[in-house]
Amino acid sequence: MNLEDYRSAVGLTPGDQYARCQLMAALLGAGDDAEYRRVRRQVLDMPIPASDPILCATIARACLIEPSDDSELAQAVRLADVAVQSRPDYPWCCVTEGIAQYRLGKYGPALVWLSRGLSPSDPDDRRDAMAELFIGMTFERLERSVAAHSAMRRGLQIMETTVQRPGIGDLGYRGTYYSNDFQDTVFAHVSQREAEAIFAQDVSGANSVASSERTLSRRAVAELRSTSPAQRKIEVLNEWLSIRPDDAPALSARGLAFAEEGNFPRAAADLAKAIHLNPQDSRSIRYGLPLFLICGDERRFSELRAQSVPRVSKNDAMIVAGSVLRPTSAGDLDAAVAIVDKLVAANRNDCWNCFAKGLAEYRRGHYSDAATWLTAADSDENVTDPYRVASSKFYLAIAHYREGNKEAAKVDLEVGRELLKRKMVKPQERNLNDSALLDWMICQIARSEAASQMP
Repeated sequence: MNLEDYRSAVGLTPGDQYARCQLMAALLGAGDDAEYRRVRRQVLDMPIPASDPILCATIARACLIEPSDDSELAQAVRLADVAVQSRPDYPWCCVTEGIAQYRLGKYGPALVWLSRGLSPSDPDDRRDAMAELFIGMTFERLERSVAAHSAMRRGLQIMETTVQRPGIGDLGYRGTYYSNDFQDTVFAHVSQREAEAIFAQDVSGANSVASSERTLSRRAVAELRSTSPAQRKIEVLNEWLSIRPDDAPALSARGLAFAEEGNFPRAAADLAKAIHLNPQDSRSIRYGLPLFLICGDERRFSELRAQSVPRVSKNDAMIVAGSVLRPTSAGDLDAAVAIVDKLVAANRNDCWNCFAKGLAEYRRGHYSDAATWLTAADSDENVTDPYRVASSKFYLAIAHYREGNKEAAKVDLEVGRELLKRKMVKPQERNLNDSALLDWMICQIARSEAASQMP
């Protein structure tokens, strides 16, 4: 495909925002910045596709990759915010939000979101290069030159060895206009150009970083990237927390990175501090509940459940499920069931809603109801998540056992154990991302309870 093909695609499907994003990338690749800005204005004037967070992130990235005026920036940031609110653990949404925060001059949030985009379970050289380059630019703005140069070097090394520059006659077409491969390759190179311009202004020698890393071997990059994504997140966040030690989102993000590495005590300490600084932080509470139990800290779990859960769980089935990972009072159980009943009524196909409902009914002693809902959480459409399925099997086994159906209990217990035998390892060996880490922790707790409740 050539540039005219992308223009033709927009002409044939004028309402297709993906096609316009591809055209914007092609224009930048061809050096036509003026037409890029014209198309960007058109895209931003189109309705926000709020029901499609990935599309929102794609449009936002296409509009944020080049600086813009305040009004266009506000519109692009809004798109990034919509995307990350719906998909806060999707790496591309995180990187896009990080770029948005960088453009706003909010460097702490930028570092948090950019580091969260370094995903262990979904590697992408273009995304990682963009994240590192913007991390480098952010640290440069903060006058943290060592951290800035380190990130810049990492980004350049990825770019020069694994992210190829597309030619205008070969724009990365892969059979569909909707592939982001081409546009994000272009955007990675645009990020490199911006970073090199910023570092060229640094008289301390940062410009040599941009010129001396051109002939690196793939082996050099492999050695550089032997640092795990979790370790890299910790490095970035350590630097920011040395400046702002009470930044709750950064503490929360570093805590989850420690958990990805299997360092649960450090993870628990960071999440506890993050929750203390921001008791309304639903994400930290969601992960903190099972994490404190993994660490054996029943007191902190109980305090968090009592103090924070009632204020933040009304629309979060995962927090409701976390709050009943241990038995609690009848009043608290009734409150949990009332919350999850509303969630199930709104969407009974959501596996977490079904799981939370089943676990709450199990705690009430309503084992037949628990079995019904836990079975729904374990439906065929959810088998791609072995952690959640195994958790459902373990609680199903206990519910059947309490009902006196020992044969069904045995079957469910064995299925759960077999699933773990094939799929379950330690987080640092599995390269779990944030959402899989949560499922892993809950599964460990479920397995332990099943072992203690059944002979």
